[in-house]
Amino acid sequence: MASFELDQFLLEDGNINYGQVMRYWRKQVLHWKNAQTLADVYNEVASEDDPVTGRTIQRMEQQNNVPIDPKRRWLLATILNIPPAYLGLSALRPETFSDPEMRMTSLTQEKIDSSAYSDRLLQLWKHWSAYPAREILEELLMKISLLQEQVLYGNQQQRNQFSFLLCHYLVLYGNIRRDQGYSESAISFLQKALSLAQEKGYAELGAKAAYLKGYAEFDLWGLQSNRSEQRSYLQAARSSFQLALHLVDEAHKKKALNKPLQSAIIAELGLVQAYFAQSATEKTQALQTIDKTATIISSADFQRDPTFLHINDEWYHIDKAEAYVALHCGQDAVHELMNVDRSNPHTRRRYIYTDIVEADAYLLNNQLEMAISCAEQALELIVETPSFIFITRLANMYHSLRATSSYARSPDLARLGGKLLKIQHADLFAE
Repeated sequence: MASFELDQFLLEDGNINYGQVMRYWRKQVLHWKNAQTLADVYNEVASEDDPVTGRTIQRMEQQNNVPIDPKRRWLLATILNIPPAYLGLSALRPETFSDPEMRMTSLTQEKIDSSAYSDRLLQLWKHWSAYPAREILEELLMKISLLQEQVLYGNQQQRNQFSFLLCHYLVLYGNIRRDQGYSESAISFLQKALSLAQEKGYAELGAKAAYLKGYAEFDLWGLQSNRSEQRSYLQAARSSFQLALHLVDEAHKKKALNKPLQSAIIAELGLVQAYFAQSATEKTQALQTIDKTATIISSADFQRDPTFLHINDEWYHIDKAEAYVALHCGQDAVHELMNVDRSNPHTRRRYIYTDIVEADAYLLNNQLEMAISCAEQALELIVETPSFIFITRLANMYHSLRATSSYARSPDLARLGGKLLKIQHADLFAE
């Protein structure tokens, strides 16, 4: 509706009849002829003690009795997909997740005990998510700062000893930032780790840094609203994964092969290949690359690396499913995800990602209700495990669907929009 068309909803005092705007959008735009449809969607999202009825909605429309309470009015605007200004609402500030990263110079210093630092490294790789984010980042930055001082100003023995620890801590810190959704910060620290590893000849650590850097770049690509055209981050991720594979091969010349690391790198390379694939041959090669991961993971000598991600067969199935999505094989993707049991409480973020991939797969099959169900399941997990990256992925999906005429009128999609609003702007709905 063009702005001048609002004139038809002006009252004698010059104010807008918001009730009639609601009615117009419900009946003429969404084609929800029965007011109970709006009432049902609103009640599912609002979860209020006193649910509204279809008759309540009609009174709002006929008597211009639209709720004054901002959260209720915002829910109505979002569910009906009404431009906020048309209901007298000012645009909400974009949701920003507080960044707990601090300056190293503000941190308390401590004496380095290399044995204690090594033990703590293993402990944090296993349980870092159990600590408050600010607390763990403070500790890591303090250790990184002290290690950097020793590398710069210590004697030769100290430099050699602490360079290796510093590289480890940079990788860990970069991975935590990546997992928290601060991809650019992650890339910065992982690049420092990669540069140090290449300078000192730590091939395996360099492979980890390059892999996790590629992971963060892939996450950034996932945030783009038009991923098919905005591919610079995807290209960067491919380069990082290729470098990681080269470095893990170099490391294998000197020590036993790190199979979890190798399998993760190969899986992501295959996934990126799937997104770039054009010909039938390229598509087949991408899937075959990912399948190499399954062979590695199932080998008898595959053992978890305590200073790396938890790589297992679920990892393979999720990447394989997303590759099918990239290749527009929705049914194959859904079938692949049946192998993910989602039972490990320590890999909750992985299951959020699984739900998003599954939603994409159902959309390829034009199964909107199933896709929305998966998206809502992801949102339920996000409430307990906030993630800017995942919320943005779901928001992009929602807005794309709302701009698609065949889906725009769906009450299920409207419900998803309301639930997204409550998470993206939780402060608006705080009691």
